[in-house]
Amino acid sequence: MKIGEFAKRNEISKDTIRHYIDLGLLFPLKNGSHYSFDEKSEQELNDIITFKSMGFTLQEIKNIFDFKRIDNLSHAQATDYYNQFFKTKYKEIENEIKTLHHTKKQLKEKIDELSNYKPKEYHKIGVDVSVLPKLSCPDCKRSLSLNSGNIINNQILEGELVCSSCKKVYTISDGILCGKNLVEYPSVKEDHIVDYIRETPSNYINHIYKGRVWFERNVDFKLFNDSTILELGVGFGYFLRIIYNDLPDSAIYFAVDHNIGMLRYLKKLLERVNVKKNIVFVCTDFLEIPLQDHTVDTIIDFAGSSNYAFNNKQFLLEEVKNLFKEDVSLIGSYLMFNKFKRDTQISPGHRHNFIKKQVREQIERLKFKVVSDISSDIQTEGGKYETYIQEGEEVFSYFMYGIRKT
Repeated sequence: MKIGEFAKRNEISKDTIRHYIDLGLLFPLKNGSHYSFDEKSEQELNDIITFKSMGFTLQEIKNIFDFKRIDNLSHAQATDYYNQFFKTKYKEIENEIKTLHHTKKQLKEKIDELSNYKPKEYHKIGVDVSVLPKLSCPDCKRSLSLNSGNIINNQILEGELVCSSCKKVYTISDGILCGKNLVEYPSVKEDHIVDYIRETPSNYINHIYKGRVWFERNVDFKLFNDSTILELGVGFGYFLRIIYNDLPDSAIYFAVDHNIGMLRYLKKLLERVNVKKNIVFVCTDFLEIPLQDHTVDTIIDFAGSSNYAFNNKQFLLEEVKNLFKEDVSLIGSYLMFNKFKRDTQISPGHRHNFIKKQVREQIERLKFKVVSDISSDIQTEGGKYETYIQEGEEVFSYFMYGIRKT
């Protein structure tokens, strides 16, 4: 019979049959370029299936077949050979079972440990009273005064900050400083990170991780001592969580985002870490950040400007430059397009914010000197969270560390 009929009759693929032929497990007759299978082939295939069910590898099965094919020994000698072969496999399986029992026990212990774990909230994060002198009304530049508040361990958890001049009000809700006209986004699921990893191609995950490694090797986080740090678009806190343990206790970190759900998610996560840092969560539009002018020592722009550029033509750092001290450092990660498709989601008037040469020029116009930088590999697809990449487009990340000194 031909290979197709033989495969169908034995419920096995033609590719598997060809593989067995290549290994020398099956020796069908060959007429020209076509194979012909007979009863002997059928018996050999049945033997392969039987031995595989006993746990033998294809190479071990080949050894058995080789013995049978050149066997000129007596029946007794053949029996001794097979008996020893099966005993060896039996012992191997016994050892595997012992190993599996041990593995099963370890897995059960770990499952029980994780099932019994209850997240502990080590501390509440609010607006530390020590940061109040750094705050001001973004409209009239006057100071903000605490009008009322619930304060625990110097952390303002609930309250109101009022401008001493125009009487504009900022609320503090659950430890988050909030501006007016907040947009409520869908709540963030607890398992967001798990979902992100599951839904994102591994190449894109590697692309993100390479950026993390580069920052860890090229930025001296000790320089953050006694500094005021501003992160524009903290999101889920990817960068903050990288540096959190290395963040000096003397640093003040303003984590700004317009998505209150993301800030709540990140705040809750950090409250479970047995390390206390001076983090101030601020939910507001980037142009309404209630900080005094010339306050920021370090800017973290980890895709903040890129996300802003989807809906705005202006370069975000230019828009908030009044907040920076004259001597300031910049840690940036920018989404770049190597190729735009005709149906790209990036509007023509916004594309200059996604072109490396033009982004770097805008950074240099703000008088930053690029100390170190690197571009990631080209990516052609993301996951469900990177919907801005159209089929056929090429994107990469531009990572940089810069300083401005007078």
